[in-house]
Amino acid sequence: FGSRLRGNGRRYGVLAMPKADRCAELKKEANKSKKKFVAEVRTQKEAKEQALLSEEPEEVPRGRAAKAAGGSTFTKVVAAEEQEDSGGEEEETVSARPAPPVSTGSSKSKKESAAERKKREARSQVSDLEFLASEQRAAARARIIDRLLHLLVVGYVIDFTQKKETPAAPLKEARPKKKGKSSDESDRQWWDPQVIKQKLDVFAGPMLMLGLFVAIIAARMGEESFMPDHSDERVDHYGALGVPKDESILGIRKAYKALAMEWHPDKNPDCQSCAERFAEIGKAYEVLSNPELKKAYDQRKKPEGQLQSAVSESLSAADFEDIVLRSNEVWMVQIFDPSDGASRDFHPIWEEISLQYQGKVRFGRIDATQHRRALDYLPQRVVLMPLVYRFARGLHPESFLGIPSTREAKGEVAAFRSFLLDSYPKVHHLETAEEMQQWWSAGRQQILISRSTRGGKVRKKEREALLEAHRLAHEWEGFFEFAQADVSITSDILGAQSPQPKGAWAITLRTQPRAGGNASLVVSMPEDEKLGTTMQGMIAKAMAEEAPFLTKRNHKQLCGNEGHGRKYCLVLVSLSEAATAQALEDLAASKAAYAQESLEGGSEEDPLEDLHIQPVRVQTWSNRMPWQTVAVGSAFSAVWAEAKYSQTFIVELESKRVAVVKLNNLREVFQQVAYEDLKFIELPETTSIVRGLPDPESPMKRELVAVLSTFVGGLSGFVAIAVFAAVVPELPVAAVGIASGASILLLAVIWPRFCRWSISLVWCTIFTEKLECQTNL
Repeated sequence: FGSRLRGNGRRYGVLAMPKADRCAELKKEANKSKKKFVAEVRTQKEAKEQALLSEEPEEVPRGRAAKAAGGSTFTKVVAAEEQEDSGGEEEETVSARPAPPVSTGSSKSKKESAAERKKREARSQVSDLEFLASEQRAAARARIIDRLLHLLVVGYVIDFTQKKETPAAPLKEARPKKKGKSSDESDRQWWDPQVIKQKLDVFAGPMLMLGLFVAIIAARMGEESFMPDHSDERVDHYGALGVPKDESILGIRKAYKALAMEWHPDKNPDCQSCAERFAEIGKAYEVLSNPELKKAYDQRKKPEGQLQSAVSESLSAADFEDIVLRSNEVWMVQIFDPSDGASRDFHPIWEEISLQYQGKVRFGRIDATQHRRALDYLPQRVVLMPLVYRFARGLHPESFLGIPSTREAKGEVAAFRSFLLDSYPKVHHLETAEEMQQWWSAGRQQILISRSTRGGKVRKKEREALLEAHRLAHEWEGFFEFAQADVSITSDILGAQSPQPKGAWAITLRTQPRAGGNASLVVSMPEDEKLGTTMQGMIAKAMAEEAPFLTKRNHKQLCGNEGHGRKYCLVLVSLSEAATAQALEDLAASKAAYAQESLEGGSEEDPLEDLHIQPVRVQTWSNRMPWQTVAVGSAFSAVWAEAKYSQTFIVELESKRVAVVKLNNLREVFQQVAYEDLKFIELPETTSIVRGLPDPESPMKRELVAVLSTFVGGLSGFVAIAVFAAVVPELPVAAVGIASGASILLLAVIWPRFCRWSISLVWCTIFTEKLECQTNL
């Protein structure tokens, strides 16, 4: 069969032909033709591009997508597939732009110079940078808006709405992942910083709201209203006044007036126990006439086995700041532990000194086992007890450790007495005539205390009288300048007006000159026992001719009743200087007319000793400078509403009563009050006069919490924090600093209290001796 096949093959010439692969030849010819065609097309394209470039070439697009747009169909498809494989990670950097117009006619034949080509390329680069910058700014704005909406919780609502309205997208065919690259976020652990940042971005809004709410609640819990303290009050104030527990304010006032007239030391000069009884009555009236103190007193428990004090006040965190730190008086505050042996040993020493110096020094105690929160107001941490602090305005607190030593009890009493007298505020002592002349020409209201040294050594009565004078000088330092000098120096300066004291003392009061008038000089020469009473009377008469601004610190001095007749305050609300001067003139005329009427009626006693009306001023707006007055608090509006929003009204602080007085009727106000022609309105128990008074020393933290606790303040604070948190991540460090400074300036313009606090930080650092910078800490 094989031989036959070969024979047939030779016969037909099949096996004689050479072996050839026609398919391969055709494929090679096609490849050659294709390469030749591509080379020709490329040559033509390059020639065309060179021609266009030599005339006015277009800007060459950048990026992978731009190359695909300018190449063949094959390159376009490849570029599109590569872009899809990359998952859209690389975006087109330059969008399609219209081709530049091609000049016609003679301009085609013109060739641009090298300098013009460089300028054109530079402009092209600048336009690209500007385009990229605009794209970045637009993306930043979009991120800020999205972040802000989510911080305000609005973004979550928008996302939820869009998710419900948008139909589900068709599933795309999954592409195989490239080897060596894994972008699956599920592989990341929860502690990855990027994962944490994404979680924070998602829940930023709710977390911001929750954080602000918790911060406000925590700050409010630090106030006294959230954590009431219990003290160990044991004095029976109701028994001291002889009134039941449900007695009204007016009943308490009537009982106090009757008992005060009966037990007054001036009317009982030979009674030794009358002064103590009178002080007890005054303390009981001070507590029971104030609704807040009365409520706290009624709620206080009386624990057994504690160290009891006769004249000391029990202090807690609820009242320490208002009673001690806002007081112009000198305070001795003891921190003790009733279970501690040293505190029990020091207790008799404390009681002896407090009984001896009551009236000149205020004594208070803090039980560390019951009122630990009150210890936060102290200047340092308490480690050993008993510890005594001296608090006085403008002076740094001084401490005395009351741990008894091996010395006798008399030595311990003497040591504590020395501490009290040495740390007591002193009056400036003028040594030379030149110093006296410089002080006397200052021009303020001045009180000069002169003492004769002819008596030799200072006696005990003189020291006690001088201590009382120092107490009054410290309390009224904000209104007068006090000084002490020897009579020999004052006689050289005052000449014929110099007093010649009977005994040891002379008091000289120099008031400010009125417009068109001269300064007045009042001289009094009291004895030792009358030194304090005489100074108090001279100060009261001088203050009645002025209208000082009322604050929480001075309200008891100006409007408080110290047991000498009836005391009222004429409140002038936001009056101008001219209107205030006219009101003072009308008040003085009413006072003189009332005194004349009483004398004509046959009254033997001075009617003005039983009736005092002190004009005071308040403002409804706040100044931005620390040396100027501040506005009243929000609680003042309730008191003002009871007075029919009148610019002038009478207030009786003890009984919490107000009466409307018209501005044009001030020439009869003394007669209206004396003859009870005014209709007094008793304020509700929940209304506090003191709480609404201006408080320049209020901490900024308290003011901020008070603002954020309101609906408008809380909402404004939340929006401000949200805007700040949304914008800051997109800003560089320098821009963040500038934005923060601008925000602080804007807050100072909008909020006068913040502006005042900011300026006072610098002002009180430089001028520490200024009255507005003096505190009890």
